[in-house]
Amino acid sequence: MLTNLLPKFVSETSNNCMPVYSDKLAQTICTRMIMGESVISICKDKDMPSADTIYRWAFNKEHPFAELYKRAREIQAEKYVDEIMTIADDSSEDYKEINGKRIVDNENIQRARLRVDTRKWVACKVLPKIYGEKSQVDLTTDGKAIESFTDEERLARMSAILDQARKRRAGQTSESESDV
Repeated sequence: MLTNLLPKFVSETSNNCMPVYSDKLAQTICTRMIMGESVISICKDKDMPSADTIYRWAFNKEHPFAELYKRAREIQAEKYVDEIMTIADDSSEDYKEINGKRIVDNENIQRARLRVDTRKWVACKVLPKIYGEKSQVDLTTDGKAIESFTDEERLARMSAILDQARKRRAGQTSESESDV
């Protein structure tokens, strides 16, 4: 069975009874995840399974919980994206009063930055196609974009490259031909 191949996750809280999977339990776990709770936090409740059990259900592709867990993580990531602007725009606690003087609360500002960065990281990892870093590769040859070559130019270039490869294989390459 697949669950035997899964890594053993150690949980800080282990409820001594093995909970029975049910749709209601799955719904409760996923709802709490969507609201921002971690699996570890959820598992601290006495009526919840251990983190080990939840992860085994979640990473067993044949288990009914697997797809629910994946979708809950995606929705949770979207929620985090929504929270980013709220956290970034909230400057209400950026200052504090000490001895009648208003001073910058750097600790609060750093905590807000950490909260934003953590949410961005989760969104990038859980939803990389939407929030992941995008890289763009521009292919050029001799300073000319490859897309701008005509079919005849591409064919001539490919033929020259193939000829060069054949000559290299035969040990006949000259310096001038190596720049094709």
